[in-house]
Amino acid sequence: MSPYKMSRIEESIRITLRFVDLVNKKDLLTLSELLSNNCVFEDLWEDSPISANKTEVVQYLSNQFMKFPKGKMVIVEANNLVHKCIAKYNYFGISNDDDDHLKCLGVFEVKSGMISSVSLYTKK
Repeated sequence: MSPYKMSRIEESIRITLRFVDLVNKKDLLTLSELLSNNCVFEDLWEDSPISANKTEVVQYLSNQFMKFPKGKMVIVEANNLVHKCIAKYNYFGISNDDDDHLKCLGVFEVKSGMISSVSLYTKK
């Protein structure tokens, strides 16, 4: 397989890992550059409404950063499905107990080098 084809196949996992890194750094400005203008974002943990554009997604993430200032995503496993990345991760910082965390699964869809869809599922 050519290096170009390989880089295209790995694109979704690289961008997902970058997204997680920026979420952990609480870097909304750089994070917004990874999102397409019509990015769809749903977080099923809080039954939040689906955010259907970049502005709504950035606002939702900003609210989450204020709500959970110590929140941190730790990837346990990530699998690449060409244009999608399935990431199993733990979310820490939801309480004062450092070991307390949520087990989560994220489905990230990448098109043209930008995140076009994010669906987050949480085991309560």
